[in-house]
Amino acid sequence: MQQIKPTPPRGESPSHTHKTPWAMAVLRLLILLILLTPAAMVMTEPKAHAEESAKNIYFTAEAYHRKLLETHAWKNRRDKWVICAKKYLAVWKKDKGGPWAPAGLFQAGKLYIDLGKYSGKPSDIQRARDLLTQTRAFESSRYSQEATKLLRRLPKASTLRPLHPPSPAIVPLKKVSTIQKRQKSVTKPRRSPAPRSAVTHIRYGSLPSRTRIVLDTESALAFTHGTLKGDPKKHTPKRIWLDIKGRASKKLKSAITLAHDPRVKQIRSGIYNADTVRVVVDAVNFSHYKVFSLKSPHRIVVDIWSSATPSPPSHQSLPSKKRVPNISITPDDLARQLALGVSRIVIDAGHGGKDHGAPGYTKGISEKDVVLTLAKRLATKLRTELKCEIILTRSDDHFLTLDQRTSLANQKKADLFISIHANASRNKKAYGVETYFLNLAKDRDSINVAARENATSEKNISDLHTILNSLMKNAKINESSRLAQYVQNALVSDLKTHYSNIRDKGVKQAPFYVLLGARMPAILVETGFISNKRECKRLSSAAYQEKICAGIVKGVKRYIQATNPASLAHTGS
Repeated sequence: MQQIKPTPPRGESPSHTHKTPWAMAVLRLLILLILLTPAAMVMTEPKAHAEESAKNIYFTAEAYHRKLLETHAWKNRRDKWVICAKKYLAVWKKDKGGPWAPAGLFQAGKLYIDLGKYSGKPSDIQRARDLLTQTRAFESSRYSQEATKLLRRLPKASTLRPLHPPSPAIVPLKKVSTIQKRQKSVTKPRRSPAPRSAVTHIRYGSLPSRTRIVLDTESALAFTHGTLKGDPKKHTPKRIWLDIKGRASKKLKSAITLAHDPRVKQIRSGIYNADTVRVVVDAVNFSHYKVFSLKSPHRIVVDIWSSATPSPPSHQSLPSKKRVPNISITPDDLARQLALGVSRIVIDAGHGGKDHGAPGYTKGISEKDVVLTLAKRLATKLRTELKCEIILTRSDDHFLTLDQRTSLANQKKADLFISIHANASRNKKAYGVETYFLNLAKDRDSINVAARENATSEKNISDLHTILNSLMKNAKINESSRLAQYVQNALVSDLKTHYSNIRDKGVKQAPFYVLLGARMPAILVETGFISNKRECKRLSSAAYQEKICAGIVKGVKRYIQATNPASLAHTGS
């Protein structure tokens, strides 16, 4: 920062100016204020405003990135790739110390990796390496870990080969004409061989509110997707398309007709070009969709939801001629009025199989084992005290994806969904009990818990728009919040009666994938910190587990009593 030097008044010389001590003190104060003014101006912009601006810039860059991948003509132009990278780097420049900075750096690094694959230039891979190395400096961000993984897989400069011939592919527009002229005398290069991995089968299933299409693949394949508007004049429906980088297996059907599905009329597949399979879904009626990939086995999943059609209003005459006022009714009020009882509860033991969850403070103890034991105990107590059907998402040590857990609850038409977990922190002194419901997180601790619990998901940034849409359309958030409050209060109260050092961390909200899509009130209970010495020991104790389950059962009973007072009359509660 350039220092601003005060100038003496006109007609006076600095060396001959005489000042009293009081005047000198005032002058020094004025100089200090002048020097500090630029710094103060810099600090006027609130941090929240900077983060919001960076967020908007990021989404703009992401939209440009999607268009780049979907527009074939753009892929062959280097200037488009560089523009996209600059848009991501603008995020980092706007929010250098904030949470959006590593996201911008990471995406720019990934972009240069893809560009390097097309161009075969070592400089592109080196640029990617530099950006990802910068991302690693943000150790508290999950992008730091992802950047480390990508850096390990980066190819050496000597092994780089361009995916396409070096004609107009990935060069600025002004150089295209020159290179094309040179190539007239050069023999046409051979096409690169088609990739070995194939799309093998197409499967589908219809549920009351959703149609799921599964594309089985031999390995993880890259894909892009989008929609095409229908044309009533040509009798063409609205379509969802997927371009998958792979080949079509001989077993792959070219057309499948869904006779009784309310959302999808037909699924068609074919060879788009030498290394791309195109799948087109002819949709009859749908409001939104999402596409994601899964492993073990490899597959690409398309979920399609239909728009809810409201039933026509009843025209029956009212007993009185007075107009009924328009009163807004909440889901809680509606549940009470209809006296909706709880007859089926799904208990989800978090993690399992290859996913061990958080490691315990004591060696040999892992989250997946502790929560499975807790879930079984809770199921037994709920069956005994509520006399209702209890279903476990897993009753042994096997792996389930986060989507499969809520899908099971939806298929079984459960009335409540309770996911059991144990918390963890790098701070070994952290302890306490907290209960979550689905919503956007509002504090740093909740963000960290959600990031840890969501870590096994295959979702990525491209799913963000769909995830937010699903979140905003979830009508059970109010009921879930109320259930979480009852469970948290009862759980903490019961534990404090029998144990010391019980910390109530309260009811919180966060976007847990395991709760996303649940069509019933759903909560996630963090029963304690397995990373804490005292709570790890307690969580491994049968007596402590019994008290946890007793508290959860009491909270569920109070929720049911508040929703339907008559439903628990037979239990004496």
